[in-house]
Amino acid sequence: MTDEFTIVHLSDTHFKEGGALHHDVTDTVAALESVLGHLEPVRRVDLVACTGDLSDDGSVDSYRRLRAMVEPWAAERCAAVAYCLGNHDQTPGFRQAMTDAGLEPGEHPFYSSTVVDGMRVIVLDTHVPGAGYGAIGEEQLEWLRRELATPSERGTVLMLHHPPVPAETPLLRALELQHPEALIDVLRGSDVRVVLGGHYHAAIVDQVAGIPVVLAPAITNQSEQFSPPEFEGAVAGSGAAFVRVHEHGVRVLPFTVPRIGDGVRVYRFDTQQMQRIIEAAGPARHT
Repeated sequence: MTDEFTIVHLSDTHFKEGGALHHDVTDTVAALESVLGHLEPVRRVDLVACTGDLSDDGSVDSYRRLRAMVEPWAAERCAAVAYCLGNHDQTPGFRQAMTDAGLEPGEHPFYSSTVVDGMRVIVLDTHVPGAGYGAIGEEQLEWLRRELATPSERGTVLMLHHPPVPAETPLLRALELQHPEALIDVLRGSDVRVVLGGHYHAAIVDQVAGIPVVLAPAITNQSEQFSPPEFEGAVAGSGAAFVRVHEHGVRVLPFTVPRIGDGVRVYRFDTQQMQRIIEAAGPARHT
């Protein structure tokens, strides 16, 4: 056991069946390959954390492709791999693809707790089938309370897709984690060292209850954080975060990997398009 717990934080890979392009623009397989290649010199990692939207279409093939890339890379570094579900993920395909990875068969939601070299790794499930926003039910929160009641040897890393911090853009604000204060209340005073999330397709570091919250740049594209409010867009670009959890705190090294075509607009939604997405995927439809 070393004094430092190292994490490669990957998010929003959005793989598709047959390796199809995301938004007909991004080769997500090549994007992930470039990110992992950028990290090739790193020879010791404790955890590869994949924080949701693993797949864009929920296909078994997409999850198998992701595993085939991430897990051998992690194994070369003796790293554990943990996955959580995002709003684009679908439990049937995820379950089928992950069964041979030791995942216990079961119904939604998927949440778990494991120990990696003395560090507890808790995976939460915020995805709501058919929706874009996130939620954590009382049953899952109660399970988390019981789990955190006993401190772990080195503390806890918490993974989830929808982070308990606000988004910067109008569309993503409509698709945030619902009632984040309930989760924050459970985390307050716990041994959680860092919260890892995704969903916003941007490198963001925030905090809740004194705990760092780290959002990795997406593998797929980067959201335009400073667009005019009447638009929501994303540009081509891929990245991740390297996280060091040590005795005195957390150091976050977010990065992007230059590739041909970076900066090209992947999409831009106007107000009417955003409203249609919110009506289809927002919480009002599911209440």
